[in-house]
Amino acid sequence: MIKQHLCAILVTPLLVISASSRAQENTSPLSDVAWGQPDAKTEIKVKPRTKPKAARALASANIRHPPLHSGPPQPKPFPPNEETQAASTPSPFDLSLSYKGEVNRVLSGGVQRKSEYLGVLDLRAGVDLDRLIAWKGGKAYFDVLGTHGGHPSENVGDVQVTSNLDAPTTTLKLYEAWVSQALFEDKVSLLAGFHDLNTEFYVTETSGLFLNSSFGVGKDLSQSGQNGPSIFPSTSPALRLRVDPNPSFYAQIGIFAARAGDPEQPHGTQARIDSKDGAFQVAEAGYVRGRGDGNKLYGKYALGAWGYTRTFDHQTQTLTNADGEEVPVQAASHGFYLLSEQALNDTFAVFFRYGVASTEVNAISSGLGSGVAATGLLPGRDKDRLGFGIAHITFGDEYKSALQSEDVATGSSETSLELTYRAEVLPFLSLQPDLQYVISPSADPTIPNAWVGALRFEINL
Repeated sequence: MIKQHLCAILVTPLLVISASSRAQENTSPLSDVAWGQPDAKTEIKVKPRTKPKAARALASANIRHPPLHSGPPQPKPFPPNEETQAASTPSPFDLSLSYKGEVNRVLSGGVQRKSEYLGVLDLRAGVDLDRLIAWKGGKAYFDVLGTHGGHPSENVGDVQVTSNLDAPTTTLKLYEAWVSQALFEDKVSLLAGFHDLNTEFYVTETSGLFLNSSFGVGKDLSQSGQNGPSIFPSTSPALRLRVDPNPSFYAQIGIFAARAGDPEQPHGTQARIDSKDGAFQVAEAGYVRGRGDGNKLYGKYALGAWGYTRTFDHQTQTLTNADGEEVPVQAASHGFYLLSEQALNDTFAVFFRYGVASTEVNAISSGLGSGVAATGLLPGRDKDRLGFGIAHITFGDEYKSALQSEDVATGSSETSLELTYRAEVLPFLSLQPDLQYVISPSADPTIPNAWVGALRFEINL
């Protein structure tokens, strides 16, 4: 009964907010699927920075906000939880509800000293198809996502985005919906449907503690594409193949519709498969130490590569076409990344991530993330976690040249330092104070370095 009341308390305000927003924009909240409908040509262009917020305009248009998980990546709800397992007849369904809320304020520097509140509601449902309809090895997964609130990085002026809850608009949408099939004693897995690539690709568990978006999928990848790849807050239809020949090695490849969502229709679930958009492809292979072996300390070491099948407008180069018009040169968008994390003992774990992207069409040439997390440092607080991390991005030469051609001064990098502490207050409630220092926001010399404070709470039912 208590759980039902808490669910109602969490869901009702967001539904009211979402309904209000839909009334203003006359847009449906759930799936508005437009398969292959034509729209205006989308070009990747660098807009010169003429005022402090201009770099944020680039972030809003072409740099997406990754993972909403503030702790380690949350596993899909299979198998059913302990309470379900204890039942005499195990249920094929597993439901969970979470809400993350955050108060975020620029304490000094940045664009302006201002506070914002933002939150994300997440309703997840896992289905064991073997138990439900005797489909051996079959699983299904559904995730309904609700986002609302302000945009802290508009006050900071940064590109990396200080809160991974930051989403473009208030909406309620079907975020993930997929079916998977396990084969050959679970050594091979096939998945099809709407899928968040960052639940499996470009992810390290240790960095999931931090609030800055760059500790999710790297900015070198999240900036790419017409509306970003298939990550929070919009996903696209996908096919994924994963092979685990043994507990220590894995390889996986994913093919996603290149355009995730629709920036012109940010409400609801937008699906678009059009040959003109092309496809986004990503592959990753890695070595995992200690998985399924309690006698070994966990570690992960992986390499990944990604790219689009279509080309995009070059940021600086043009040519004259047959009609005598000057048009942008077309260039590829691709990159690669490496991941590593290692538990040093039962308390400390470290991580390191590095990725690069082609600079002809992408503003950011590389991204680096590193940090350390400690669990149970304080007596009697075995589940609390303390972490310190650094996220650093470097801007490409073409991007800087485009700005300089418009007489806009620019630097070459942006760095964020983050100190955070996640306290497990109750079995269903956590509190997480957080402090970040952003150096050279957007590489814009007109924006001073910023101190940003935040307090996040998370309820899991």
